[in-house]
Amino acid sequence: MIETLERIAIAATVAVAVLGAVEDWKTDAPSVAQDYYVQTVTGGPLEEKYTAMGDYEVAYAEYPAADLLSVGRYEIWYPEAMAEQDRTWPVVMMCNGTGVAASRYTPIFEHLASWGFVVVGNEQQNSWSGADADAGIELLEDLNENPSTVFYHKLDLERVGAAGHSQGAIGAINAVTTQDNGFRYKALYTASTPSSLYAQTLNWAYDVSQIRIPYLMAAGTGLLDAGGGGTDEVAQQAQELSISPLWSQEENYKNVPDATPKVRARRMGADHAEMLPWADGYMTAWFMHWLQGDAQAGEAFFGPDAELAHNPYWQDVEKNI
Repeated sequence: MIETLERIAIAATVAVAVLGAVEDWKTDAPSVAQDYYVQTVTGGPLEEKYTAMGDYEVAYAEYPAADLLSVGRYEIWYPEAMAEQDRTWPVVMMCNGTGVAASRYTPIFEHLASWGFVVVGNEQQNSWSGADADAGIELLEDLNENPSTVFYHKLDLERVGAAGHSQGAIGAINAVTTQDNGFRYKALYTASTPSSLYAQTLNWAYDVSQIRIPYLMAAGTGLLDAGGGGTDEVAQQAQELSISPLWSQEENYKNVPDATPKVRARRMGADHAEMLPWADGYMTAWFMHWLQGDAQAGEAFFGPDAELAHNPYWQDVEKNI
């Protein structure tokens, strides 16, 4: 009887959380606070450094998408210094979570751009296939050859990263593994990737065994991401209801080839929505290392003394680098 009540309570709690998220998805309210990087609590000097804003002032441009109905437009945040400096800049393609268009989390884009990246988003709210990121790459190819744009010969399309949160995590994986321009990607980051069970239910297919580039996967320990407590049986059922539980992260990590540099970790106390801003410092460090050759950023991940492995706000860290 007690176990049955536990099961009902957990199912009801998860259902309420999901309904709350759905209601949030229906609005245009910001999903990330403008000063999230100030509010985020960090547990190490490198996480603190890369959570803060970078040195570049940020500029913005937008272009209509061919698919105006679902994608709307492509939004590009980039270092203002691009107009003056004779060099190329690495790119990060962002894939959106369900109902969370780029215009709802612009501070994340601005933050990455302040670290010297050209960061591309769009208004797609159903991004799991990675097709919109692929079309974004094609837009960048055109802009890179158009002398009338600020991007003319300024984009390094051999140094491209893919990132996504929630459904967008699957979109980022598929952009890398199934789309025509997947070969351009050199680093991958995902937050709160939906489990194989969750993805199967929603027909969001993905296959991490095809990943051949450095991959950082993050998730939270809160109810919506990870499930709840109770007896072992009840806890297992709660995890099956949740979006990105520990068993799923372990499964995905195992299925990524061992020859691929890979890291997984969970942010303590963070739930599904918080994983978009709270993990941003390590996402930035990941791309700084792999796309800009920042050796100090790599110290967050490499070796037995890696900061992430000893950060009190992160747990369940596993890595092969």
